[in-house]
Amino acid sequence: MVFLDHIIKEAPQLSARLNASRARIKELKLRLQLDRVPPELVVNEDNGEPYDESTYRHWVSTVRAVAIFGFLAHDNARQAIIRAERLNAELIKKR
Repeated sequence: MVFLDHIIKEAPQLSARLNASRARIKELKLRLQLDRVPPELVVNEDNGEPYDESTYRHWVSTVRAVAIFGFLAHDNARQAIIRAERLNAELIKKR
């Protein structure tokens, strides 16, 4: 019987990132005074809850809107996001 741990080497960069993530989650437990450490590695650091399937949907929509409408020369990132989300909402209303 062949075990995969003998065939697939662990990437040191991945191990370092997973360890750093686990450390952030433990710190999050202390900061938010949670009863337990979430088993998920990707959690909302504002409330300690795991992200659900809709979490990234908003950001994907925002990135898409900025990609479509772009930045104006005088926009900072926040201004570009607000303008793109507004224009996107206007397009959706017109459908």
